[in-house]
Amino acid sequence: MIHSQLANREKVRQLLVSSTQTDTIDEKVLSPQDKHFMDELYKIMEAELANSELDVRHLTERLHVSRTKLYYKMKGLTGTNPSVFFKTYKLNRAAELIREGRYTMGEIAYLTGFNTPSHFFQQASKSSSECRQASINKLFSNSVLPKQGCCFRLFHSAKVIKI
Repeated sequence: MIHSQLANREKVRQLLVSSTQTDTIDEKVLSPQDKHFMDELYKIMEAELANSELDVRHLTERLHVSRTKLYYKMKGLTGTNPSVFFKTYKLNRAAELIREGRYTMGEIAYLTGFNTPSHFFQQASKSSSECRQASINKLFSNSVLPKQGCCFRLFHSAKVIKI
């Protein structure tokens, strides 16, 4: 029973970290208070998506909670601290924007609050999120780039990815 509850809690954490809104999460998974908290958090994150200066202080003011309360609430729900959650959220939104195909990679970097495209690619390449795969797919969809089996550099990043 306890093992099952722990496994369920871990599934909820994975759901919250990998999504960008609570609409995709089943109503029975979160308590009404937790759902309200995550809804408000996602609204603020979406409104401040392009803000590269978003930090915990700004978020606590918008949510009207203390730093400690925010940290424990986010750690309990997502399993990560607020700064890791911010970065993961931005990378997940970047993956969604890449899939939409309306923006260039540089525009997506700025739209998601990264100061430079190279910083965006550096963070995306470190990430295990779907943003990395989506960005690689987008780059290969352009006919200018080499096909599989080649190495290439992502904008100004020193990171070389072997496909």
